[in-house]
Amino acid sequence: MIQFTCNDETLTKAFAIAMQDVNGNVKPYKAGLLEEERPCLMAGAFYDTPWTRDTAINVWNAVALGDRTVAKDTLCSVLEKGADGKVRIGGEYWDCILWAQGADQYLKVTGDVAFRSTAREAIANTLALLEDEEFDKERGLFRGAAVYGDGVSAYPDKYANTNHSGIANWPTRRENRRMVPKKGHGVPMFTLSTNCCYYRAYVVCAELCEAMGMDGGSFRKKGEALRKAINDRFWNEEIGSYDYMAEECDFQEGMGIAYAILFGVADAGRARRVMENAQVTEGGVACVWPCFERYTRLGNYGRHAGLIWPHVQGFFARAAFETGFEDKYEKELRLLAERAVENGEFHEIYHPETGKPYGGLQEYADGHIGEWGSCTHQTWSATAYLSLIYYCILGAKVEDGEVTFRPRLPQGVTEAHISGLPIGSCTFDVTISAKGEETEKTCKTNTGEQVTLQLRSN
Repeated sequence: MIQFTCNDETLTKAFAIAMQDVNGNVKPYKAGLLEEERPCLMAGAFYDTPWTRDTAINVWNAVALGDRTVAKDTLCSVLEKGADGKVRIGGEYWDCILWAQGADQYLKVTGDVAFRSTAREAIANTLALLEDEEFDKERGLFRGAAVYGDGVSAYPDKYANTNHSGIANWPTRRENRRMVPKKGHGVPMFTLSTNCCYYRAYVVCAELCEAMGMDGGSFRKKGEALRKAINDRFWNEEIGSYDYMAEECDFQEGMGIAYAILFGVADAGRARRVMENAQVTEGGVACVWPCFERYTRLGNYGRHAGLIWPHVQGFFARAAFETGFEDKYEKELRLLAERAVENGEFHEIYHPETGKPYGGLQEYADGHIGEWGSCTHQTWSATAYLSLIYYCILGAKVEDGEVTFRPRLPQGVTEAHISGLPIGSCTFDVTISAKGEETEKTCKTNTGEQVTLQLRSN
């Protein structure tokens, strides 16, 4: 079992709470490529499915390091074999391609050669299908809702015109049909986070092909073309950041700008400008900012606009960390930890002003706007926090089962210890100290901190 301690009680307690939430959401499940029930990670305490995008995020954030068997089985559970015998990624069409990032992280941590072929096939087949259904050749972008944005509250007013709270139902309204593309699922928007995920999927697929001795050139070429289109269509020089929706909305999408940095869509100069100009509320970075007026005039915030979603905080914090904006990274780290300790769990969503669990406003099927709930023990909220411990404080970087550590302790933290971390064929105990003490097995990092590695055979 992985354990983390440091001389900051809140950070230590939050880690234990996150592990409890994650482990408590592992349940027997059979779907996709699983031929029998296997322990899989559900999206939260009251969910009965993993959800594809949640699976990708959770495996990427933490589960590939925490439990490789659960990670693999959950990834397999959201794959589908079609009538044509081809394996593809299941789930919501616009964000399912993020599965590629979860699979890539699992492969980096485990070096599971047998799974590499399955992953390459699933990603390549899914890209081919979605290129046919959702790729807009004129713009060079993929249509589709934002990664986190199931609900209409994530979008401008015209997209609230539906017969359901879900954005997928928008094309079914007769008055919307004239705007529906002739091909595909019908939502005619271009969002930053989703297009960044497609770019990352092309890169992952190219790397998998090359690792298997195949030519990945076509995937690299398509990926670079998409990267250029994202920078051409979404970059807003006036605000020094990326728009949320190409040609429609220049609001800030927290996940979108984070993915642009983490996936390498933004070059170093643009990445710094994005962080310099990032708008962060007192309660942390919002999923979309500002909130749409149809909610603020009712005196509060939309479920997917203006509220604080911890998984978005986690990605934003990692992007801030990578670009050297440690103040912004540490703010999100502290907020995640403090709320978890205050509530004894990781909630799905929080209010940007009060910091309390709050589900936000959104349209219901009858058209009225009402308040929604904030789910408890939400898995991707917990793994968001774990990711900051693993990849920022510990500074773990894994490639083909090999790990390097470049730790960075937050302000006020002088020592930290993590034990039972399984990577490749070893389990790691890592002690980080900012006291400058040397030991025979200590490696000095570029930050002046000390890392003691103790390897145990699994």
